[in-house]
Amino acid sequence: MTVYLDANVFYFSLYPDDNRCAEARNILRKVARGVLKAHTCPLAIDEFVWSMLKKSKNKEVAIKEGLKILSLNNLNFISVDKEIVFNSLKVMNLYSLKPRDAIHLAAMLSKGIKTIVSDDKDFDKIKGIKRKSLD
Repeated sequence: MTVYLDANVFYFSLYPDDNRCAEARNILRKVARGVLKAHTCPLAIDEFVWSMLKKSKNKEVAIKEGLKILSLNNLNFISVDKEIVFNSLKVMNLYSLKPRDAIHLAAMLSKGIKTIVSDDKDFDKIKGIKRKSLD
């Protein structure tokens, strides 16, 4: 099975006090070991680093954590090009998604991925897509 990882997987993996941390870490360990095939896009890293910067108020910490994700073994990145952005506008209209969620959806669909790991319930309304929660 191949999954698409939303930014919140990376985010929650850093906070042991959150009940989603264990599952997020488990998923990332499976990816690193090559047990789980996973994709994301650069936008997820942007979202993650922005969230880290807001929480920690420390640019160096945010960058350090972003670099860890970029170095994660077996994590595949989908380039966001003009075609993906064009398709994101279509699905944004079709499913009333926010722009970033629409880009994630268009990116995963470009690779035929049907499962997204995310705590964002907006993905539940997408026909043919399964959302796996961190809960």
